[in-house]
Amino acid sequence: MKGTPVRWMASFGGLALLVGLGGTLGLSRADRSVLFGPSQELTVQGELRTYRRSLPKNPPERLVVVLHAFGGSGRRIAYLTGVHNVVGDATLVLYPDASPPTSREYEPGWNAGYCCGSGWIGDIADVAFLVALIDRYTLEYSIPARQVFVAGFSNGAMLAMRFASEHPERCGGVIAASGSVGTEASQLHPTHPVPILLMHGERDTLVPYAGGPGSSDPSIVWLGFAATRRVWEAVNGPSATLTRVLTYPEDGHQWHDWRLADVWHGKPAASLELRRFLDDVGASGAGR
Repeated sequence: MKGTPVRWMASFGGLALLVGLGGTLGLSRADRSVLFGPSQELTVQGELRTYRRSLPKNPPERLVVVLHAFGGSGRRIAYLTGVHNVVGDATLVLYPDASPPTSREYEPGWNAGYCCGSGWIGDIADVAFLVALIDRYTLEYSIPARQVFVAGFSNGAMLAMRFASEHPERCGGVIAASGSVGTEASQLHPTHPVPILLMHGERDTLVPYAGGPGSSDPSIVWLGFAATRRVWEAVNGPSATLTRVLTYPEDGHQWHDWRLADVWHGKPAASLELRRFLDDVGASGAGR
């Protein structure tokens, strides 16, 4: 996955169709703002980084950062997940962009430490970007760390888990969909408990549910979902509140029930599970 693109042609085509129609088909007011409004900018270690932002109706009390897949963008993951539509009126949602590729040979991606694309190849300081981005808004709105959540899909899930492994004190929980804790060559080693929701399709072949070479790049041998679960249960203990697991027997590599299956469907099931996780972790106090 250094340079071989993982393409979801239907999703990209569907988003292009919505753009062509002026963004009105099946989109909420928040959708139109985050998808067609201007990108925000932040300079980190001398590099200009971009992201999209969905401000809530009420003063923010919670922050959710949603990380896109390899080859994606903040805008695409905002459309596919619609997280901003389900998290409530006091939750700020940010959709960052991976660093742009410096060569046509590569695709945009996050530096999870073992994958993927522009971030990994360029050894980009993506964790530092997340720290700076989160600090900007937690300081501005006095949001406590226990109310900061990092979610990701695919390569974005990998960076979310890396962030939690390296900065457990900065987040109240992680949502990782269709990701892996590592490969046979390299993996994450979290040492402090962090509440996490793990979601994966059992028919996934790109980041295989059972582990092994991915269909897009057989040179990468992924650790399977069971291994990812064991890593987090080892550090979180047996509590189902700290390590929540959802698998989908009929899903491939996708955010469960993602919006493109029906452009009028504004609340994918995985996004509703994300909201439930945020609320449960907050109510239990597990997010510190």
